[in-house]
Amino acid sequence: LELDKKYFEAYPLLMEVLWNLGDSENALIVAQMWVELKKYERSYYFCGLAFDSLENLPRAVVNYDLALKENEKFVAAYISKSRALLALNELKKALFGVDKALNLDGNNIDALVLKSQIEAASQDFPNAINNISRAIVLDPDNKDWYVARGHYNMHFSQYAVAIGDFNKVISLEPEYALGYYYRAQANAETGNINQAIKDYEKFQAMSPDQPGLEDKIQDAKRQLYDLNREEVNPEILISMPKINNETQMQIPKKADTLWVKGVVTDQSLIHN
Repeated sequence: LELDKKYFEAYPLLMEVLWNLGDSENALIVAQMWVELKKYERSYYFCGLAFDSLENLPRAVVNYDLALKENEKFVAAYISKSRALLALNELKKALFGVDKALNLDGNNIDALVLKSQIEAASQDFPNAINNISRAIVLDPDNKDWYVARGHYNMHFSQYAVAIGDFNKVISLEPEYALGYYYRAQANAETGNINQAIKDYEKFQAMSPDQPGLEDKIQDAKRQLYDLNREEVNPEILISMPKINNETQMQIPKKADTLWVKGVVTDQSLIHN
């Protein structure tokens, strides 16, 4: 760029280097220099990305719009704009933009995943599941898509289906600790508490510093205890006062307070 400021291909490369160095502010300066020299779709788009990286989403949207004004078939600009609008919770506008991208490229995985995220944010889980499933067909070995679909199925109360998604996550990447955590949650919802405890403990072993995990393990154990309790037929042994028959006790004298000694055993499979 010192030799030739109009060597435009250098600008996005320099911006990528700066982003990798964590220097988003200088990346924005480079983008703005590029726009000043040449106002066209790519310079506006990268300027939008620069504002995006600084979390200035309204300015990012403005630049994505300028890029689309230059080229109304710029798929990446529609996707980036819709992603920013999703973060701004402007869901209808976000959905409109991502649909524009999919009209131009129906098999764009990023657009399909983004559309599923927008639909999930709108509580439209059936369509969210449908679109993330389309992404899975196109990219079947990406664990992130199964994680997303598992969460959508959880929100849609399809817990057994969610377990299948998290099983796939674990099979694709056995060292991904959160896969066990997510599967534990799904198993707990289906009542498979034994497996939930195993998954929580597996996650704890793989990620010992995760806050709040021990409470979740103990909660799962309490659920297991409650499921196995014979609450309607506990074993009750009373030693004092004496029992005359199955329904009556001999009370030695009139009293405001009656002390009873005995043992109540709930017959849990875990412990008595």
